[in-house]
Amino acid sequence: MQLDEGRLTTHCRSKLPTLQQLGRGVPDGGPDDTPENRWDYYDYAASLVGYVYQGYGVNAYWDFLRAYSKFASPTVAYPAAFGADPDAFYKGWWNSARDC
Repeated sequence: MQLDEGRLTTHCRSKLPTLQQLGRGVPDGGPDDTPENRWDYYDYAASLVGYVYQGYGVNAYWDFLRAYSKFASPTVAYPAAFGADPDAFYKGWWNSARDC
């Protein structure tokens, strides 16, 4: 997979992870812990940062980190930083990221 302006351009060897899977991070151990899967998660993270930057502005990433550190709750931090609940944010990223 390669990142192109915040979008994942890929030959689609894997499907995008759920928001919960992204929150847990790279699979560590087990059958899903492959070099390819680890690289995919790097691309997902880079794509998410690109999506935040392009869609919400240059300070939105830091706004989200501040909100999350203050509230420690995605249901509060996402609306505070992005004006959308976690599921709506994920759907927006998913629609912008999928290229297959």
